[in-house]
Order: sequence, then C-alpha cells, then structure tokens
Amino acid sequence: MAKRQKIVPGSIIAIDLGDGTFSYARVLARSSVAFYDMRTTGLTTHVDEIIHKPILFITVPYSYAIERGRWKIIGHEPLEPSLQVLPPQLTLTPGRERYSTVDFFIYEPNEGVAIRGPWKEEYASYEMQGVWEPEHLEQRIRDHYAGVENVWIGLHKKYLESWKAYLKEKGEL
Repeated sequence: MAKRQKIVPGSIIAIDLGDGTFSYARVLARSSVAFYDMRTTGLTTHVDEIIHKPILFITVPYSYAIERGRWKIIGHEPLEPSLQVLPPQLTLTPGRERYSTVDFFIYEPNEGVAIRGPWKEEYASYEMQGVWEPEHLEQRIRDHYAGVENVWIGLHKKYLESWKAYLKEKGEL
C-alpha cells in the first residue's frame, strides 16, 4: 500500500488530467485548494513558475485525492498573505417556503460563519460552496481549457437562476 501524502497548507500538487497534460494547485487552509491557470504537456516540478500563475478558482476537493496520491505533491512553498485569507463562498440550499426554490447564504470560511442578508449581485460571481470529487475537478479544468462550460458549474448557475426568479416573484429583487 502506498504511503499517504500529508495535506499541509502550501503544498503544491500536480493533477494528471488524463490526456497527457497536467494542471497544478496549492493546498490552502481549511481544506481549500487554489487551482492555478497552468497546464503543461508532461509533469513539471518548477514550483516557482507554478505559484506565480493566476488562480482559476479556489474550492474544496475530497481529501483522498491528495492523501491517496491521485494528485501528487511535488513541492511546498509558504503561502503568500493573499492566499492566507480565503474568499467567501455562495451556498444555495433547498428553500424553506417552497421546495422548488433555493435559499442562499454566504459562507465566510476564515471565520466559519454563514452570513444572510439581502441579495447582492456580486454574490453571483462567488464560488459555490461544496466538496468536489477529484474527477469532477479534473473535468472542470479540462473544460476550462477546451472553452466549454462545465456541467457542474452549469448546474450551479441553474440553481442560482431559480433562486433569483423566486426572489423576483416575491418582489425582493
């Protein structure tokens, strides 16, 4: 049995996209991972190059992707201050008044609190809170580079539109 990899903030991971290319990410606090806008043909271990690329998104994968070695740790660099503060996330849940609608709150991962209040359009750009299967994240990255919408992101958008339509119907938007 392979030795488990230890998940430590600052670890740089390589993600085999299954098509001969690799993408890269970095472990952050609170189980979050920043996925970089970098894809290579073949594996690179140039950590300094990786950590200076823009970030595509920050989300939470199931830990086994790293622990069991599906995604390989290739290095470690202390987190810059900008990566020590996690961005807020949008959470959509089945609504209380009608099951066919959704309710929302903003999750503030640094404090571990949920914030409710009036809808602000900026919330639509927030990453959806959730834990992702590694193969879904790999597909999301492949879709990004193929220029197509990811099926899971599309589903999140439909939930969001359903919720906004409900708010509009109630006169709250």
